[in-house]
Amino acid sequence: MLYMRHRLIAFSGFSILAVTTLLGASDSLSIANDIEKYRSATVQEKVHIAQKLFDTDLQEYADTTFAISERCDVTYLNGLVYYSAANYMYDNSHYQPAINYNMQAERSLTGSDSLSLLSDCLSLTSCIYVRLSDFTSAAAYSERSLALDRQTGDSARISSSLNTMAAIWIYANQPQESEKYIVEGLQIERRLNRPRFLAVRLGMASEVFVQEGKYAEGLQFAREAVEVETQHGDPRKIPVRRSQLAAALYGLGQYEEARAQALEANDSLRTLGNVTSMLINCRLLANIERQLGNYRNAESFLKECISLSQQTHNRYQESQANHQLAELYSLHNAEKAIEYWREYARLNELIYNDKMARQLQSFNVKYQMSEQQHQLEEQERRLSYNHIILAACIFLLLVSAALVVVLARMMKVRGENNELLRKANEDKDELLNQANEQYLQAETARQQMLEATEHFDSLGKDDDDIELTGRELQVIQLLSKGLLSKEVADQLHISVRTVDTHKNHIYRKLGISTTIELLKYAQQKGIIKEE
Repeated sequence: MLYMRHRLIAFSGFSILAVTTLLGASDSLSIANDIEKYRSATVQEKVHIAQKLFDTDLQEYADTTFAISERCDVTYLNGLVYYSAANYMYDNSHYQPAINYNMQAERSLTGSDSLSLLSDCLSLTSCIYVRLSDFTSAAAYSERSLALDRQTGDSARISSSLNTMAAIWIYANQPQESEKYIVEGLQIERRLNRPRFLAVRLGMASEVFVQEGKYAEGLQFAREAVEVETQHGDPRKIPVRRSQLAAALYGLGQYEEARAQALEANDSLRTLGNVTSMLINCRLLANIERQLGNYRNAESFLKECISLSQQTHNRYQESQANHQLAELYSLHNAEKAIEYWREYARLNELIYNDKMARQLQSFNVKYQMSEQQHQLEEQERRLSYNHIILAACIFLLLVSAALVVVLARMMKVRGENNELLRKANEDKDELLNQANEQYLQAETARQQMLEATEHFDSLGKDDDDIELTGRELQVIQLLSKGLLSKEVADQLHISVRTVDTHKNHIYRKLGISTTIELLKYAQQKGIIKEE
């Protein structure tokens, strides 16, 4: 029985080419009902249900010639069905059902010879956790998938897993961890001579080196990626490569060329319906437009980014877009800036709460499995004991020795099980303690946010005795208009260092530390007028 499934290979930045489809409630319910029937069915019934699933709802996850034999390996079939259902839910943005089905697939395949399918299960779980912004869990599952691929010795799968690992650490803002994975992946792809996959690895390498601040190396990889993709790759991925090239150019300060590449990529991505890559490209365009002084364009791209994030349920990208908008508004609108800072904090709290809920659910599942295993062992012990009693009635001379052996074994197993349950309870208490500590940290962060807001409101009320020089007032006026230090220096015909010195004096006199507080002070004192 053949089964081929495209591996999920890239998840960071512009190396994603995912198309999210909307899943109707009736479709998801149909899949869930069929899986429940499959779970409680006999072996023969499982074969028929699985065949029906792969002929209809899960057809895209199987070969066109896919057929299931009634003499197939049930362990493999269980893993295949649950994994395919998880893929279906994942592709349609139903992440919690996808995790649940994939956990069942993993339990079915653990200990079997189906290493490749088990690796795919782990890789899929990793990708789901990336979508949920839980990069620690994503990295753990991806490492296990990579270890299985190394065990099989399949170079193509190893290259794919290395690319996934690099992408996860990019998303987690730890590019130094990504570099070792993508460098190895590039070496493998150059040996395999697969241009389409080489273009993907080159694109990922450009992202890694750009995020590390090695812009020249990133630009070199990005240009090679565009060239390979254009000559030998997939035309639908060329705009993704152009986005990666734009990111490298942006890092080198070549804003005009970066803008041209990113705008061309954005039009193509919109035509292709590649929402995920469009989302990241819009954030890049916002940064470029801000550097070029086009603040309205930057604001427009960031708001589009928020809309795309909400479509794909990507809270991480949505929070980052809110962060950028808050920084943008801090130049000229303090109230708007605070509004977006609050939304950024709210989204981060939701991400944290979702993560804790998933961890608790995962623990409960493992705890229930431990309890079930304990009950089964208790039943086995009772059965063994009854057999011994029955044997003792027939062979009275042998029962004493047999009884001593069985009782000793029961005491040992009971002690081991009690130790396992004790450890499980300790783990549960530890997890709950961690949850309480992190909740207190979130409360502290929220309190600091409230104190900062109160500070904004009280700014300027008790500073009538502060004396500012004429030059300092000029600097305040120019900074409040959103000018950078270099632009202020040019306006006043002084050096940038002198401007920074004036800024430090102003901040120290006023007892402030941010541009938002300076803007608030200038508005309250009439140094500038509110827009």
